[in-house]
Amino acid sequence: MEENKNVELLNQQPVAPAPTPVAPAPAPVAPKSIEIPEEYQPISMWGYFGYELLFSIPCVGFIALLICAFGSKNVNVKNFARSYFCYMIIAAIIFALFFFVFGGAAVFATYANN
Repeated sequence: MEENKNVELLNQQPVAPAPTPVAPAPAPVAPKSIEIPEEYQPISMWGYFGYELLFSIPCVGFIALLICAFGSKNVNVKNFARSYFCYMIIAAIIFALFFFVFGGAAVFATYANN
């Protein structure tokens, strides 16, 4: 009989301790809607595209650029207009340099041959 008890003990599966209950994760909380003041409202991608098109019109665009750069109430529009204005100044300087360097060389070559 003792052998049967030993055999029965060997045949039994080990019992694992009961798992401890885990508290469920807290539900995600939606961020509170933040009211952004009008002067800090972000510009959409299409807004930037529209301003880019507006500023690229030859005379009207330059006037609109100056109005937006110095008179806009929205900080994002004002900064974009100022950066576009700086871009236009740099492009004008580069154009003038190429004009004077290559145009001057062409004029000099014309008068040097005569």
